[in-house]
Amino acid sequence: MTLFDLLFGAVITFGLLAFVEAFLLSRWGMTPGKWIFRIRVVHEDNRLLSYGEALRRTFQVVTQGMCLGLPPMNLLFQILAFKEYVEGGTTAWDRRGHFEVQHANMRGLHLGVAIGVSLMIFSWIAQLPGATS
Repeated sequence: MTLFDLLFGAVITFGLLAFVEAFLLSRWGMTPGKWIFRIRVVHEDNRLLSYGEALRRTFQVVTQGMCLGLPPMNLLFQILAFKEYVEGGTTAWDRRGHFEVQHANMRGLHLGVAIGVSLMIFSWIAQLPGATS
């Protein structure tokens, strides 16, 4: 697998996921992962984002918050975005769009789903070639 293959795959993956995430945010204000952790992205007045707003936000997250997933810059961009969020309670893309990221405490169902998904991921990783010696 060449570097071009990896970059092309990353662009296609991020591109497709951006459209799916934008749809979910505009419809429910959350993605499955945000639902598990009880996080919603809405306007400051609690309205859902339009599809266009959600798509712009998603592309800003992917470019400014994740550097298109390109290592090692993606780690640096994520650290900087996390630092900005922790220190100021928001990120540049949410300030620009006048969006609010709402958090609620996880309940039993959410915790159960999080544990179930984690167990599935760990069991999948354990099945990968070379995962066990």
